[in-house]
Amino acid sequence: VFPKDPKLLFDFSFEYLKYLFSIDNFISGWELYDIEQEFKRQGIVKEDANLQIRYTNINDKFELCQTYPPVLVVPVKITDNDLREAAVHRTKNRLPVLTYYYNKHGCHSSIWRSSQSKSGVTNRKSQGDIKLMENIISLNKNLTIFDARPFVNAFANKIKGGGYEDVEHYTNAELTFCDIDNIHVARKALESVYALAQNKDM
Repeated sequence: VFPKDPKLLFDFSFEYLKYLFSIDNFISGWELYDIEQEFKRQGIVKEDANLQIRYTNINDKFELCQTYPPVLVVPVKITDNDLREAAVHRTKNRLPVLTYYYNKHGCHSSIWRSSQSKSGVTNRKSQGDIKLMENIISLNKNLTIFDARPFVNAFANKIKGGGYEDVEHYTNAELTFCDIDNIHVARKALESVYALAQNKDM
């Protein structure tokens, strides 16, 4: 479970398949995705100052956020110190970062992802988080925040120190709850659909 050599972990089992089966033109899944190439495909080039966003290697050793990639795309006016301050205000340090960018045919939009804020029952604020969110809003003119949870679940998380976005802290932002139940309910629903698909009488 805890090998000294990370290459022995299941994630790297493709290395053994490569030698066992002598697969020609073998491609490592770890090398398939290049975040900079993907954003370049979406139209984000490092040298383009008009976009007002920048690449940062702040997470190159996964010290800022263990579940985010090494390279992050953030507003150009946000420093790495701002990012560190904003990350502390989010569950598992999953601060808002760019995940998708669209700018074609006169239509401009982007998707940014993050985890819930740590506002808690006292509705704590973080100046670093507010600065980051305001810069994201300025790039898009306005912002719709989609919280995947039902409102009741999000509200209950305040007691545990989590919470949800307080749009009163931002300009031109609105909050929508998507009412998706927790992972256990979602899994049961998927299992039910799968069972139905296996039913030969259907």
